[in-house]
Amino acid sequence: LREVAAHRTTLIFHNTRAQAELFFRDLWLANEDGLPIGIHHGSLARESRQKVEAAMAEGRLRAVVCTGSLDLGIDWGDVDLVIQVGAPRNVKRLVQRIGRANHRYNAPSKALLVPANRFEVVECKAALDAVRDRALDGEPRGPGPRDVLCQHILLTACAGPFDAVELFHEVRSAGPYAGLSRAGFDDALDFVATGGYALRAYDRWQRLKETA
Repeated sequence: LREVAAHRTTLIFHNTRAQAELFFRDLWLANEDGLPIGIHHGSLARESRQKVEAAMAEGRLRAVVCTGSLDLGIDWGDVDLVIQVGAPRNVKRLVQRIGRANHRYNAPSKALLVPANRFEVVECKAALDAVRDRALDGEPRGPGPRDVLCQHILLTACAGPFDAVELFHEVRSAGPYAGLSRAGFDDALDFVATGGYALRAYDRWQRLKETA
């Protein structure tokens, strides 16, 4: 609560919804200064989540107790502190959550890690060391997916005539497609041009209709 009072807006992340609910209850009971705080997680009604999001966007909340529901998708410039309660479980999640604070170009992000027991102290320390070493967990990022490439070619064609060579170099300027060969690009171009992509999209649409 002292940290919440010292910052404009704080996100307090938890790993489970049950933990977030219990923490929010105790935080609310200890909130003698009446600081405006809210809670946000995937099991809440959509209207409740939207109400909290709107209050955050308008700067009416000092803190939000949350789960992975706020890991992605919503950016608030006023968030200047992230608190992670419990071990983050994986390094990428920690980086993503810390990045919610001061989510602006070249602005430093600020976070506090609050381990719940002595074992989580070790986990948090290991996670911070991995962040500093840029050693993210999980599989290395693979090359750009071909279906996304086909979508880009199709949308480019819908916008008007284009030069295939220029489009190839444009696509290669994106990191995931830096290693794309001209033959691979031509295969995607031919797939879109001959209607294969449209037919596959139509078949997928038909299957979705049947299962709806």
